Amino acid sequence: MKRKLFWLLVAVTVFGASLGAAASTKISFWHTWSGEGGAAIEALVTSFEAAHPEIDVEIVLTTDLEQKLLTAVAGGASPDVVLFDRYKTGQFAARGALMALDSYIEARGINAADFFDAAWDETRYQGKSYGVPFYVDNKALLYNKRLFAEAGLDPNRPPETWEELMEYSKLLTKRDSEGYLTQVGFVPTWNWASLVHYIWQSNGDVFNEDMTKVVFNNEIGVNALEWVVEFIDMYGGNDALAAFSSGFGAQLSDPFYTGEVAMKSDGPWVYQDMRRYAPEFLENELGIAPLPRNERHATIAGGFSLIIPRGAKSPDASWQFIEYLLAEESQLAWALASGTIPAMREAAYAPEMMRDDFWRAFVENQENGEFRPVHPAFPEVESYIYQAVELAVTKNATPQGALDDAARQAQAVLDRYNRHIR
Repeated sequence: MKRKLFWLLVAVTVFGASLGAAASTKISFWHTWSGEGGAAIEALVTSFEAAHPEIDVEIVLTTDLEQKLLTAVAGGASPDVVLFDRYKTGQFAARGALMALDSYIEARGINAADFFDAAWDETRYQGKSYGVPFYVDNKALLYNKRLFAEAGLDPNRPPETWEELMEYSKLLTKRDSEGYLTQVGFVPTWNWASLVHYIWQSNGDVFNEDMTKVVFNNEIGVNALEWVVEFIDMYGGNDALAAFSSGFGAQLSDPFYTGEVAMKSDGPWVYQDMRRYAPEFLENELGIAPLPRNERHATIAGGFSLIIPRGAKSPDASWQFIEYLLAEESQLAWALASGTIPAMREAAYAPEMMRDDFWRAFVENQENGEFRPVHPAFPEVESYIYQAVELAVTKNATPQGALDDAARQAQAVLDRYNRHIR
């Protein structure tokens, strides 16, 4: 009902605004969403303009947003507001591309506690806030309840620990008469599952506390990668999994829907496709749980924030627009249309979200969220971690050797950045 009232308000205010004066301030809003998300953005902008007829918002659907943003800032043609991947906050703040928003946040009494912790912390770099979280996401364990029951497992008791995850996977693995895989349980390297997840779940981290040294090749990191390699070897190795996955389809033939994959690490972004291509699976067979723990539950806390680039011509009007997008009505309207989770706790835990089993599971899992180090070196450092995993699972290096080599390269990158930002 609240959502219907919101869009009714949009229609009424739009009509009222059409009788008012022309907008006097123009701001541009860059984003990357098309489809349902893009339509939701247009509706939010329309309702904002109706409530603020003195501000006109130009929506700019922008491909290659990050590179274009750097070019625009350098050329003195910055947009006013950008829906920006929080993962890149440190990288862009260090390059002077983002405007610190602390003065607005303090003046308007914005409270960090109103947001999910990891989302808020990921917008901060060297003690300043360079964005305000707009939406969040995370990764959970998605599993097939029917396959659990067929394997003699309790569909309402997903694996809690790494040990259980491997044991369940053994029971959920099937092969044909020639020994080739026809069904697998969980594969720890699929769906862009980063070793960083498993390091967090083991109470480890990528950098030391002051981010001067890489530590992912310590005992915690090596043990995590050894566990990944052991998991892959259980299926017959990386080649066996590659041969099995080569026949996977998409949409209606997604291996998770067809029962070829019993468990996977994935995020709420699958909801729209699942609702479209596998509604019965979504309703009757899907189970969702936190990613199993080693020492603790932990998942990546992804999502986007609203930022004002350095050089924006109308920061006050830009901030008014940002505040409007942070209102509970706006957060819910966006989330329900785009298939994301509001960054503000009040909206995320609203009845509109919590009455749906799918969204309730992901909202609750957001509390296990960890944010990637807010350091300009991290995106490049993470690429070396991915390379180390690939070397280890393909038997081209030992877990210790692969991580040590990655750490040498990553440390050089970290040192280079630190020389320029400290």
